[in-house]
Amino acid sequence: MIYSRTSMFAQRSMDVANQGDVHADTEQRCIGILTLASSYTDAELMMKHRHAVFPVLMAGIATTQPDAKIQAMNIVKAMESPARGGIRQNTYRTRQLLVAFCEEQRRVVGAGGKIEQVDWLALARERDLSVVHCGL
Repeated sequence: MIYSRTSMFAQRSMDVANQGDVHADTEQRCIGILTLASSYTDAELMMKHRHAVFPVLMAGIATTQPDAKIQAMNIVKAMESPARGGIRQNTYRTRQLLVAFCEEQRRVVGAGGKIEQVDWLALARERDLSVVHCGL
């Protein structure tokens, strides 16, 4: 659901932003993803939880809550850890994309816009921050 709201139908995201029930549902899904993924950061080997990186990215992109965005960045950073069998470079690039996206959202909101105006796919192409997630 989050992917379809942020990526597949990005041109409709401004319409969705004005629908309180859809917004609340998206926030609830984001928090659920982040809560579950947080439990993975206690695992000894991060590689077996590589499937969680993309959903965490999507949750960090879709949430409007600054604390949840920070939590998403921290989860992805924990999954990079080479000492714990982390996913390393691709996860690092995922975190770079999430940080760039959150910074761009702050810039747009500061200029009077809405976070939904920032297209994460366009931003990734523009800044050459493409990522590939295997094992989804």
